[in-house]
Amino acid sequence: MGGSLMFRQFSWSLITATFLLVGCASHADDEEMYVTASALTKVSSALEAAVYFDTPPEGLQDRELLEFATKHDPSLLEPFDNFILKANYVDRHGVVLVCDELGRKALMKDLGCTAKLDKPYWDSTEVVPCRINPPSTVNCPVTE
Repeated sequence: MGGSLMFRQFSWSLITATFLLVGCASHADDEEMYVTASALTKVSSALEAAVYFDTPPEGLQDRELLEFATKHDPSLLEPFDNFILKANYVDRHGVVLVCDELGRKALMKDLGCTAKLDKPYWDSTEVVPCRINPPSTVNCPVTE
C-alpha cells in the first residue's frame, strides 16, 4: 500500500513537472515569435515604401527584395538571420513571409499596408507551406 501511494505521488510529480516544462517552453517560443513579429512589421513597412516609391529591379524577390527595401537600414533584417524569408509584391504592395530555418513551414506573414501582423502561423495546428503563391494583397487599399 505504501509503495502504491509513493508511486502515485511520484507519477503526479512527474506529470506536473512535464506540464510546467512544456508550458514554459511554448511560452518562450511565443515570446520569441512576438518579438520576431514586431521586427517583421518594420521590414514589411520598409518593403511597402520601397515598392510604392521606388522601382525594384525586375524579378527581384525574397531576401534580395528585402535587402533592396532595407538598404537604408540593413540592421532591420538581423532578427531574421535564423529564418527563411520570402517576399514579393503586387499592385505596389509588399508581402513578407517568415519561415522556419529549413523552409518547411511558414511562421508568420505580414502585408506592408496594414499596421499589425496579418497571419501568425506559428501556433497553428495546420502546417502552412513556406511560399507566397500568389502574392495576395486583398486587404490593402487600392492604389492608383
